[in-house]
Amino acid sequence: MPSSTQPNRLFVHSATSAGATSNIPALLVKGYPQRTIFENLDDAGISWGIYYQNIPATLFYSNLRKLKHITKFHPYGMSFKKHAKQGKLPGYAVLEQRYMDIKISPANDDHPSHDVYQGQMFVKEVLINFLYIYILKSFVRIHIIHTHMITSMQRLL
Repeated sequence: MPSSTQPNRLFVHSATSAGATSNIPALLVKGYPQRTIFENLDDAGISWGIYYQNIPATLFYSNLRKLKHITKFHPYGMSFKKHAKQGKLPGYAVLEQRYMDIKISPANDDHPSHDVYQGQMFVKEVLINFLYIYILKSFVRIHIIHTHMITSMQRLL
């Protein structure tokens, strides 16, 4: 059921908000223990990665904080375009937008109080990189978690 931002994000990757109906900072810091799509991908032998811009909200899952997952987290600006152009994106990629304004880069998450133009430019940038991959005939599944909406693009061989 639609709820506050963080319970919605929890639901995206685990099909449950674990009972959360609002943004409770103490619980987010503690971390939510539910199984996520990431464990399912590991079990199926499918690679995955998270491209973050300032804070990876996926770290609200306590099981993703394990040291074995450190190589799955990539700074978006330094890694996504490079991996896309090299055809090295994982089988499942999560792109996390900038949730907060910083001096050199405004938030691009389409939340109230943030400029929706920035969020739409982020979607455009991802689509341009996705089209580049499509042209190269790479297999990719990208999920953009964008506020309370998921845009799913996929290309199957």
